[in-house]
Amino acid sequence: AVVSTQSTGEIRDNVKRTTMETYFDAGPLSNYVTQKTEIILNSIHFEDTVREIMTSPEIQEMIADKVDEMFTTPQGLLFGIVINKDKVKQGVLVSVENAGSEMVPVISELVKNSEFLDEDRLRDQIDRLITSGQRHGRDRARVGGGVGEHIRRDPGIGFGSCCRSKGVELSCV
Repeated sequence: AVVSTQSTGEIRDNVKRTTMETYFDAGPLSNYVTQKTEIILNSIHFEDTVREIMTSPEIQEMIADKVDEMFTTPQGLLFGIVINKDKVKQGVLVSVENAGSEMVPVISELVKNSEFLDEDRLRDQIDRLITSGQRHGRDRARVGGGVGEHIRRDPGIGFGSCCRSKGVELSCV
């Protein structure tokens, strides 16, 4: 039999450290995230999605409201003497729709190079998740152990009472 001199906490820390070093090394993690980002951007048909967003009624209304707001300023009132507000609105809406297509490559690059996809930041998030999972596992074991102890002391609760009433003996493990 192998006797461990490490505490449960030390073992968990070693497992976490080994997992982080083995599966979440900065270089491979960065390559993985870059590949997945590309796949996700392609799978959601990003250009079509941006076009749909830019031509959505909500965005169109927002732009129209901004043009209306612009025409309420002193400069806008002066501008309104020379140019029809509805024509300006239509021109701005078309320009924004066209800009949406031009924004796609820029947005894609910003997403790919985003600080949120930085491997150090991702490793920190993974580390926090593993640590949180370890804490959750300890809490679950503590609660489960407590419940198990309670059932062993009083098997007349839960299934115990059901089994006993039918003359079946409950054996708690």
